[in-house]
Amino acid sequence: MFLLGIRNYGYYSIKRQSANWPVAQATIEKGEAKFNGPFLSLFAGRIPKSLFGYSYRVEGIRYVGFFAIARNIGVALGEEWDMQEKLNGRSLTVRYDPQHPQRSFVVDREVLGKEVQQSPDWLPKSLNVYGSEEYKS
Repeated sequence: MFLLGIRNYGYYSIKRQSANWPVAQATIEKGEAKFNGPFLSLFAGRIPKSLFGYSYRVEGIRYVGFFAIARNIGVALGEEWDMQEKLNGRSLTVRYDPQHPQRSFVVDREVLGKEVQQSPDWLPKSLNVYGSEEYKS
């Protein structure tokens, strides 16, 4: 439980700092339509969710980030795939760390009327939740 608190504290500390970071337009990319976890969280890790990626450019380098939105419980998988299709290619605004441009946070609080989640409790541990992996294209 203590490690959970440290992980979340680090995330929210960096997120607070992001209020002064520059913004960039990002493009949403399809992710995993039906994802359940499990993660370290006692609550959010068990909530059915859809994962999405997004990409943005800073000085010609492409970066990626991730977010999740809660799925409706009991909804047919086809409807969740439809959400992936609806968001694929849409724009959203992100803030990125000018010292570490691979770190980003989604500015938009909602997409398709659903709250955007990026905390460590919502994303798989394998995804770098404080930012993204950098790759040149």
